Amino acid sequence: MTKPFSILVVCGTGIATSTMVATKVKEYAETHGLTPIQVRQGKVMDLLKSSDADVIIATTQVPDSITIPVINAIPLLTGMGTQAVFDKIEDLFRQHQ
Repeated sequence: MTKPFSILVVCGTGIATSTMVATKVKEYAETHGLTPIQVRQGKVMDLLKSSDADVIIATTQVPDSITIPVINAIPLLTGMGTQAVFDKIEDLFRQHQ
């Protein structure tokens, strides 16, 4: 069985904006057949510990020490440039397969 593509959505507190972004990412994944996929939420401070995510989608600055690919989630909050974000997620998903 294929390991699910793991997305960690982070914001400053792990509550408000990460919830909005995680919902949009899950909806996009479901409607575009991106399976298996796992979307989790967290806060930036969680990244200072270890993370097994395949990609991080962040609404805030991520420390330079993080080596996992990071996608800026601000377009998913503003509505401007959302398709470019989804395209990046889909590209990374396809590379994972």
